[in-house]
Amino acid sequence: MSEPGENIAPVLADEENNDYPEEVYMYTLQRRDRTIHFAVAGSGTPVLYLYPGGCNRRILALLHKMARRHKIRFICVNRPGRGTCSASAPKEDDTKRSAAYHHVETAARDMVAVLDALKIQKVGVFFHCAGTPFALVFASRFPERIEGSLMGAGSWVQPADCPDTKPLFRFGATKTPLWLTSYLASGIASSVEFGMFHMPTQWMSTRFGKHLSKEEKQAFADDYDATDFVEKFKWMQKEGAGMTPADLTTLLSPASDIGLEYSQLTIEVKMVHAQNDKVTPAAAAEWMAKQLPACDLTLVDDGTHEGSLFNLHDEIHQVLEALTQ
Repeated sequence: MSEPGENIAPVLADEENNDYPEEVYMYTLQRRDRTIHFAVAGSGTPVLYLYPGGCNRRILALLHKMARRHKIRFICVNRPGRGTCSASAPKEDDTKRSAAYHHVETAARDMVAVLDALKIQKVGVFFHCAGTPFALVFASRFPERIEGSLMGAGSWVQPADCPDTKPLFRFGATKTPLWLTSYLASGIASSVEFGMFHMPTQWMSTRFGKHLSKEEKQAFADDYDATDFVEKFKWMQKEGAGMTPADLTTLLSPASDIGLEYSQLTIEVKMVHAQNDKVTPAAAAEWMAKQLPACDLTLVDDGTHEGSLFNLHDEIHQVLEALTQ
């Protein structure tokens, strides 16, 4: 059987007629019975990037400038079931665990397979929002593959565990069957994303900036060209819009159901979180910081969740700088 690295087949980054083929490189890794899609942007310190909900590997089109700024080589792996990436499946001898457990476990193994194919032994880790549980599980399963601390911004906190999360999320996680909540929510999210995809560029640009603070709006104007940002976002959506039911089930499951024990994590976690985050309240981030054995939490005054996802806070860039030290 051939080694994983021998099966990497590059996919032209300009296959969708985008104008930045030199910035984002997309690959397919065929490994045994799995198809894994990933993308790479930048050069320098290798960093796994775990994307927020509704995104995929193509989000690196919005991060390549940051990669250059911090001399980072971002590696972003599609989660199981995203696009044409193989869905997760339980091992033959482990069919009693939850579907969410196998989803997160498969995602972690896919990331290891990609690192092996790229011949990278250790890597930094940077996550946003829905990437949080996947990053924490990866760190708990494969701590020997991580260089330095885990870095995150706008983190997601499991609402089934934390009383400080939004009441709507708590209700969906604790009062209704997860399969029903996940399928309904994924359908709604996909419809919203589909509608956004067909909005005029100017409308989308306005929507993205709607919830930003005054300072964040200025930072966005300094860091992004609004029209270019929207076009790259639309290009990303072509590989999948909205969250998959498997991702949503993972986000709504108790940490124990996905095989995550906060107290057992041996890697330090550094988180940047906005005080005015309307998705994950700052109190929830503080709750999670207390559950982790080693966590450095920085709260950003007047920051928003969207500002965290767009990397508009200086504190996020300071955290990224630490990855290259």
